[in-house]
Amino acid sequence: MEEKIKRIISEQEKKLGNTNFVWNHTQRVRKLCSRLAELEHADTRLLDAAAILHDISKLDCLETGEKHAEIGAEKAKDFLNGFSTEETETVCGIIKKHSDKGSGGTIEEQILQDADLLDKLGAVGIGTFFIKAGIFGKTHKDFLKKDFQEYGKRLNTQSAKKMFEERLALMKEFSERLKKELEGEI
Repeated sequence: MEEKIKRIISEQEKKLGNTNFVWNHTQRVRKLCSRLAELEHADTRLLDAAAILHDISKLDCLETGEKHAEIGAEKAKDFLNGFSTEETETVCGIIKKHSDKGSGGTIEEQILQDADLLDKLGAVGIGTFFIKAGIFGKTHKDFLKKDFQEYGKRLNTQSAKKMFEERLALMKEFSERLKKELEGEI
């Protein structure tokens, strides 16, 4: 399953110049889900399947404007051989809800929402912002305009909220340094 998903995402990423952005994001979200599932006592098997499939339609939907979580949930069914009908529906439900940050749901839905959001923060978040900046024409000042504190309000689990605080501290420190450098202060 994993190789097939990687191949599909790689084909989509060719449109962005072979960045491997979505595949790398998927792997980080998968690791965060694993850690959060352990801390929150969630179903790791179903959550892992949802994590690896959660952005299967992300790049296609950038072009069409469709909601990638909904389209991805449908597409995911093709990859869930070996899962019962009930498990398939659960995995697809987790995927479908992953873009509804802070909306609650099952613990597995909450964890995927949280992991996907946490990946936008901390050192990885800083790097990701500037990768996207290069792709989509953003600037350093766009980074400074973002209110990363708002992300914390959309987290569901206590474990993710703890991770958020550490990641947010780095974002604030980096933002202050960036601001000083852009102003020529240092």
